[in-house]
Amino acid sequence: MMRDSPHETDPAELDAGGSWLHVAAANHVVALHFDLIEEVVDPGPVVRVPGAAAWCLGLVSVGGQLLTLVDAGLLFSDRPSQHRAVVVLTGLAVKTALAVDENLLTHGDDAHADVRIEAQALADHPAFQPGAALATNSPRAEGATCHGAPWGTSPASQESAR
Repeated sequence: MMRDSPHETDPAELDAGGSWLHVAAANHVVALHFDLIEEVVDPGPVVRVPGAAAWCLGLVSVGGQLLTLVDAGLLFSDRPSQHRAVVVLTGLAVKTALAVDENLLTHGDDAHADVRIEAQALADHPAFQPGAALATNSPRAEGATCHGAPWGTSPASQESAR
């Protein structure tokens, strides 16, 4: 497949290249399990939502679908992402996309990632539940965990914690 942009990834390439796609978000390398990813695209116009939590950038249209755009940087740290690529997620209660600094265009294992995100962990995360983006309902991302470990921990430290 010919890419229109260096950030775009064909979903078929994700499965062929390994179980994880690596993206950058606020100085973190994030490994997203391919079961979570529908596609990776360039960012389009974002419609801001008044009263939304800081990590909710607003709404974005991708392929005719309106998605909640979540700043991956603010989920994994206290720094916003640069929003140069959008990872469209699948299998969540809310149609969601992650704004990231860049698609690192690497697939494979998650050994070099600062953060490893599996489908169930993201589905269980309070930020991806209906109504969570409203500032009054907003979970603090730093209080959330991924498989019992805080967001932002490396896969190695997650394994040693088990």
